[in-house]
Amino acid sequence: YAKESSNSLHVAQQAEDVIWSMISRALQQVRLSQYQLNNESDSNVEEREEEDNNNDTQQQQQQQQQQQKPIFPSIEDWNCILKCWSRCTHPDRAYHAYSFLRTWLDWNDHCRNNHELQLGGNKMDDIAHIVHHPNQETYQLLVESCLAESPVEFDHNATEYKRAREMGSGIAIRLWKEYQNQNRKKNRDHISDGVVMDSNAYYEILRAICQTSALPAQSSGTLRTLKDMARVFRKCSEDGMVTPEILEVVRGATTEKQFAQLTETNNGK
Repeated sequence: YAKESSNSLHVAQQAEDVIWSMISRALQQVRLSQYQLNNESDSNVEEREEEDNNNDTQQQQQQQQQQQKPIFPSIEDWNCILKCWSRCTHPDRAYHAYSFLRTWLDWNDHCRNNHELQLGGNKMDDIAHIVHHPNQETYQLLVESCLAESPVEFDHNATEYKRAREMGSGIAIRLWKEYQNQNRKKNRDHISDGVVMDSNAYYEILRAICQTSALPAQSSGTLRTLKDMARVFRKCSEDGMVTPEILEVVRGATTEKQFAQLTETNNGK
């Protein structure tokens, strides 16, 4: 699916269906394994009095359980869906990619709170192969879905091109906020993997935000987008990631006065 490029939504949607089918099948295996474990546990109570090879039986059972371990989507599988959306040429692709991210994160939360998935008593070990946190590639693919580089992508349809740019800008702002939330969770939960915002990552997300026709902001109705962009630029400056390319993007999305205020404020820090 990830190799196909199409204006239609069905390719990426079918790829999503594969993910949820994998999860559904794996959950059925979990329930079946738990049922078998409960039955075996009851029968083992009686067998202890009659059999001397109980230890061998338990080892065989453990080996069978490992062989029948449910297969949940890997980080590569999750990111593959986002790759499908990034290659889609539908103007709403950014919205669908972001919706998939939110569903993925909701699934992670469900796994952490679901006792059914605690297969062996050690929660961290049991869900380690189920819960996968968005990584660098995840957010890179999401930003690619937001960026509308050329009308050629949309079969020279000016209306769809403009829609994709406006939609992509708004979703890029949401992605930035999502990144901030996930970063706080990562620090709170001591998660080692995650997303590192380097100069290129800041450059790409600022490009996505600044592609909207609402910038440069000339009226009070468009100031919200300007403020959102300014927050990203401010954090970029605090992290020491500002480059000439980033400055050019910000310059092109602001008035001369706004640009001077932004750079003076950040240079003052």
